[in-house]
Amino acid sequence: MKKLILLILVSLLVSCEARLDNDKRGFFKTRVVNASGAPMDNLKVKLTTFRTNDFRFSNQNISKFSPADEDFLLGQGMTDANGEVSFLTLYDTNFRYYVTIEMSNEEVRVIEVDETSFDEDLTLEIEEIVIRKVSQIIIDFENVSGTTDPIEVRLNYFATFCNEFYINDEFVIDEFCEFSDESRVTINAENSDESTQLLAFFPSIISIDYTDTEGNDITQEFPVNNPEERYEINY
Repeated sequence: MKKLILLILVSLLVSCEARLDNDKRGFFKTRVVNASGAPMDNLKVKLTTFRTNDFRFSNQNISKFSPADEDFLLGQGMTDANGEVSFLTLYDTNFRYYVTIEMSNEEVRVIEVDETSFDEDLTLEIEEIVIRKVSQIIIDFENVSGTTDPIEVRLNYFATFCNEFYINDEFVIDEFCEFSDESRVTINAENSDESTQLLAFFPSIISIDYTDTEGNDITQEFPVNNPEERYEINY
C-alpha cells in the first residue's frame, strides 16, 4: 500500500513540473525606477519560474526539482539609461513567473507574476517597477483628551517582509501577508509606550485605526516617502 501511495505521489510531482514549449516565445518589457521616480540603469533583470515545489506526506516535507536559486531562466537583460529593458523569453506551462532584479549592492527584488498578465501574443509588459527603500518610522501618541482609558491602535503598512504580486496589470500585496503587515499596540495603559517604531517600504502609505474616547472610529493615513519618518497622533 505504501508503494502504491508513493507511486501516486511521484506521478503527481512529475505532472506538476513546468515544461518548456519549444514552439512558443514570449516578450518581456518594463522600466525600473527608484523611489524618487528616477530611472535605474545597468540592472540585471531576469524572468524565471521556480522549479521547487513542496509537498507534505506522512508529516514530512518533500521537495521536488531543484532549489530556488536554480530556477528555469526564461530570459534576461540589462536596463538602459532610461531604466528600460526588453527581451525575448522562452515560454513554459507554469502558472507563476518571477521577475528578479539584481542590484550592485547584492540587493535583490523579486516580483511574482500571474500567467494571466501575459497578453494573447505572450507579451508581458509591466509599465513600471519601483525599487522601494526601507523607512524607519516612529509614531508618537499624545493624550490631549485627558482620558484614562486604554486604547488599542491598529497599524497597517507595507512591511519589509511582504512580497508583491503583479496580477491583472496591477501590483498587489501577497495575500499571505494580509495579517503580517498589521501591528496592534495598546496606548494609554499602565506601562505602555507612548510611541512605537516599525520598518516599512517607501513610497507607501501607513494607515492608523483606533476608536476615540467618544466611540468614534478614527482612520488616519500618512505617506511614507523618506528613509526616516515621524508622525504624531493626538487622542
